[in-house]
Amino acid sequence: MPARNSATVNEMMTGTAAAFALSIGLCGPAIAQTTIDWPTFGGSAQRSNYNASETTLSVASVPGMTLHWKAKIGVAYKYQPTLVRSVTTPKGTLDLVVMTLDDGSVTALNAATGKTVWSTSLGQTEIPCPGSTALEGIGEPATLDVANGRAFVVDAAGMLHALSLSTGAEMAGYPVEVIDAPNLAAGTWVHFASPTLVGNNLYLGTSAYCETKAVPYHGQVIQFSTSSISVVNRFYPLGNGAVLGGGVWGTGGVAVEPDGSSLWIGTANSLPPPENTGNAEKVMQISPSLSQLAVNGPVLKKGSDLDFGSTPLLFQPAGCPPMLAAMNKSGALLVYNRTNLAAGPTQTLNISAGSGSGKLIGMASFDPVTNAVYVDNPADSTDGTYLHGLLALQANGACSLSLLWQQTVGANDNKSPSVTPTIANGVVYLSEGITSELAAFDAATGTPLWNSGDIGTAKAAPMVVNGQVFVGAGKFVYAFGL
Repeated sequence: MPARNSATVNEMMTGTAAAFALSIGLCGPAIAQTTIDWPTFGGSAQRSNYNASETTLSVASVPGMTLHWKAKIGVAYKYQPTLVRSVTTPKGTLDLVVMTLDDGSVTALNAATGKTVWSTSLGQTEIPCPGSTALEGIGEPATLDVANGRAFVVDAAGMLHALSLSTGAEMAGYPVEVIDAPNLAAGTWVHFASPTLVGNNLYLGTSAYCETKAVPYHGQVIQFSTSSISVVNRFYPLGNGAVLGGGVWGTGGVAVEPDGSSLWIGTANSLPPPENTGNAEKVMQISPSLSQLAVNGPVLKKGSDLDFGSTPLLFQPAGCPPMLAAMNKSGALLVYNRTNLAAGPTQTLNISAGSGSGKLIGMASFDPVTNAVYVDNPADSTDGTYLHGLLALQANGACSLSLLWQQTVGANDNKSPSVTPTIANGVVYLSEGITSELAAFDAATGTPLWNSGDIGTAKAAPMVVNGQVFVGAGKFVYAFGL
C-alpha cells in the first residue's frame, strides 16, 4: 500500500462520538458544488459504480483529500450509502446521505456535516434457521425515487417501505408485503439486493438466510408496480415446486439494459444436488415483465455451492458489442456477448483460487475511458497470474479482457468477500474488506494515489459523488474530500 499522503484517520479525529450519528467536523476547503444524485447501489439501474460527472476529485487532486466528517452509528455499517440533492427538510434544504442498517433503521445525514437529519426504525425480524436464530433488519442499500421524494427499502419481514426523503415518514399506501406466502411461511428468505427502479416498476431479488434443504425456499425476482402499489409479476428461476434454491444474492440484484429492454441476474445453487439443476448457477436475461429470454450455465471448476453471488456487470468497450461480466464463487470471471448469451462465455478468466466457500461474490466495475473492467480479487489465482487486491482488465481490439495492471491489497485469501470498486474521473476507489483502509488508484496505471489510514472494516463499495467520497466502516460513516 502507498505511503499516506496526510495524517492517518485516527490522528485526524478528535473528540468522542457518543451518540448515534454524532459527527466530528474538520476545518478545510469548501465542499464542491453538488451536481448529481446517487440514488441506488452502483449509482444507476445499470449498477455501474462509475460516475461520469465527477470533476473535483481527479488523479491530480485526490492525494490532497482529508476527512470532512465521520458519523457514529449504533451497529456495523455494511452497505453503500445513497445520496439525494436539495431536499426540503425541517432542518432546511439539504443534500442527504441515506443509510440502511442491520438494526432495521433508515437514517439520513446532512452530506455536508454528517449530522442526523432524520432516522426511522422499521424494526427487526427473527429468522429461524436449524439450530439457531438471527435478528435481521434491512439487508440492502435503499433505492431513492428522487422524482417522487421517497426511499424504497424492504425489511426482513418482507414489507416494502416507501419513506419520505424529507422526514423519513411512511408514504401513503405503504408498507406492502411483497414476499409470496410459501416463502414467507418458511421464514428464512432474505432480501439482500438493492431494489432496482425502472420507471414505475421496482424489481426485487431474493434469496435465503439459511440456505439448506431442510428449509424450503424459492429464490425469485419480484416486479412491483409503484402505480398500483402491488406485486404484478414473480419470476422463479427454478420454478415454485420441488426444486429449491436459485436465489438472487448480488447486492445490485437486477441490472437493467440502458434502454430498459431487458434485465440481467445471476442465480445461486439448487437444493438438493445436482446444484446446477435447471436455471441454478446460471446467468439469465429476462424481460421487463419477467419472462425468460436467455440463459447460460458455463462449465466451472468442480465443487459445490458455485453460486453467481454477484450482479452481472453490463459494459460496452469501444468498438465492441454490448458485453457482460459475472463473478462466480469458483473464482472465475465470465465474459459474455450480451446479444448472444446462450452461446456461452466468450472468455473465462480464472482470476481467484475460489471454491464453494469462495469470496468472488461482489461486482466488477467498468471505466469507458480506460476500456477496463476493475475487480477486487480476494485470493491469488492458482497459477499465480492474478494476485489478491485490485485488478484492471482492459478490452483489446478483439474485445477480450487482458491484465492492464494489478495492485496487491491486504492479505491473500483473507476470507473477506469482494468489494465493488467505484470509478470517477480517472480514479478507482477500493475499500477492501478487513484491510481497514479506503484506497485510491490511478485508473489508467494503477499508481497508488491516496489512502485513508485505519478506518475499520469496510465491507461495501464507497460512493464517490459531488467532490466527496463516502464509505461505511465499522460503526462509522466517513466523508472525505478536498
